[in-house]
Amino acid sequence: MKTRLLCFVALATMLTAIPVSALAPLDSKPIRSSVQKEDIRIQALLIKEVGFIPSHGEVQLEFYYNHTFGNEIRYTLRDENRAGMTIKIYNQDNKQVATAKTTKFNNYFVNRTFRPPSSYDGKYRLIIVPDDGGSGYKYDIGIRAF
Repeated sequence: MKTRLLCFVALATMLTAIPVSALAPLDSKPIRSSVQKEDIRIQALLIKEVGFIPSHGEVQLEFYYNHTFGNEIRYTLRDENRAGMTIKIYNQDNKQVATAKTTKFNNYFVNRTFRPPSSYDGKYRLIIVPDDGGSGYKYDIGIRAF
């Protein structure tokens, strides 16, 4: 158990050390991880974006998921300005499959997973909304399949 935790912490540290300027628009082609520890095998980086909430008060992003990328999706949201944000993820049938909020109790950081059924391959949509409906707040979103 400690080995898994240490591998996850090392992986998370490596992934957060990438400078924002090095991030280009990403496609959802599978990538193979050098980490070969049991269930911590990243198959596809679906979204990695740092940005600001626009003037209309919400961010909408899309990503493509295929069950061959892995059977679990991990999503992270960091609320840089500690405004409190909500993330909602919908499948291609517009059914909400995941939701989470950044609060002072989770240090304005969400790290959650969900398991989409293999029949739900396709386009997923996510929305990030600040709790006060404002704009200009910085967010950092990452979605990975493993």
